[in-house]
Amino acid sequence: MLSNTTLKNTLDGIKAIAGIDLFLFDIDGTVLCQTARPDDRIGTWARDFAMSEADSQSLSGTWLIKIKDRSAPVYVLAANGEGDTVETFLKLAAFQIQNMVSSDKDRFDKDNFLK
Repeated sequence: MLSNTTLKNTLDGIKAIAGIDLFLFDIDGTVLCQTARPDDRIGTWARDFAMSEADSQSLSGTWLIKIKDRSAPVYVLAANGEGDTVETFLKLAAFQIQNMVSSDKDRFDKDNFLK
C-alpha cells in the first residue's frame, strides 16, 4: 500500500500546479492526507460516496471521485470548488494516484513471485 507521505507529496504537487485544495480519504471516510483542513462533512460524504455506484459526484461545492484497485474502491479524492477546471484537475489527480496504486500492486506481485 502507498505511504501517506507519498500520497501527501502527490497532493502537494498537484496543488502547486492547479491551485486547488485536495483531500484523500479511505473508504471509511478517514482523511489520510490533505492540502488544507477539510470541512467535517466531507469525511461522511466520502464514506457514503465510496459505497455508492457513482464514480464521481459533486455535493455543495465539493467534488468527489473514487480511486479503485481492480474495480474495488480504495480511496476517495475530494476537492472544493465548482466548474470544469476543478473537475478536470481532480480527475487528473485521481488518474495519477490510480497509476501509483497499480504500480505499487504490480511491484508487490512481482516481489512475491520472485520469492
